[in-house]
Amino acid sequence: MKTGKILMECEPARILRIPDGITHIDEGLMTDCEILEELHLPYSLVKIGTEAFSGCENLKYVYFNSSLEEIGDYAFQGCTSLEDVDLEGSLNWIGESAFSECSKLERLRIWKGADSKGCPYIMNICDSAFARCSNLKYIDIGKRVEDWGDAVFLGCGMESFVCPDMVRPFVYISDHMFLNCTELKNVVLPRDLVEIGEDAFRGCISLDHVVKKDEEWEEIDLDKFRIT
Repeated sequence: MKTGKILMECEPARILRIPDGITHIDEGLMTDCEILEELHLPYSLVKIGTEAFSGCENLKYVYFNSSLEEIGDYAFQGCTSLEDVDLEGSLNWIGESAFSECSKLERLRIWKGADSKGCPYIMNICDSAFARCSNLKYIDIGKRVEDWGDAVFLGCGMESFVCPDMVRPFVYISDHMFLNCTELKNVVLPRDLVEIGEDAFRGCISLDHVVKKDEEWEEIDLDKFRIT
């Protein structure tokens, strides 16, 4: 993690442009700011602190930068106007409940990326990171995951999900990962899957097709899932 300038306070604004040279945004910077609608992050930024923009219910646009590495716990929780989250390849940590309860969020994209040595970035996605995003329909995670927290997509609205590959040797679906995703119909499980966590698919009442992303795309017997 780079060291540098921390933004500890700023004036509320409808459009907020974080100055270039800022590397960290402090905890609770703009919590519950009702007038904030648009946020521009500079290339220099590497970390967004805990609850930095939580409860900003009118925040609709966030322009994430390509050098961002970490989004802190609850950073955008309850940003109920946010519709699209497009995260660059350098990001490797999404904190607990970072985007939970973003009820209008429709699209999530996390791009692939590699460091200066050409090694691919690997994601850690913490507990409830996108929980209760009831309108979240489109999810595209283009990089490997090292660790899934519990209940990452609890109560989300997607109809299909392709699990990204995980770092070996232990490949798993976490506890309550898709709990009460009532619209979920199709799932592609990761390669070399070892374990499916407790109640990972409970409440997925529409689930009718599950395959494992191995060499022969093995179809999984739905009786192995507790979905009611």
